[in-house]
Amino acid sequence: MDLAVTQSKRYGNLFLDMLAFNRKTWETGWNFNALIVLNHDEVVYKLWSGEPNLERFETKKKPLGPLQELDGTLRPPSPY
Repeated sequence: MDLAVTQSKRYGNLFLDMLAFNRKTWETGWNFNALIVLNHDEVVYKLWSGEPNLERFETKKKPLGPLQELDGTLRPPSPY
C-alpha cells in the first residue's frame, strides 16, 4: 500500500516559467508505505515506512527554452 499527499507550487519569474527557460517548484506533503502479508487471515509479516514531512525544491533549467525539445523534429529523417 502506498499513500501520498503532496502539494506543489511553482514560484519565480512567470515569463521564464511559461516559456520553460527556468522552472522552480516547491513540493510539500507526506507519504506512507506499508507491506502486510496475510496467510489464512493471519498476519505473517508487516513492514512500514514513510516520511511525515516532505519538502522538495526542484529547479529545471533549459537554456533554449521551448526550442530545446524540438531537436528531433528539425533534422531530416535518416535514410537508414
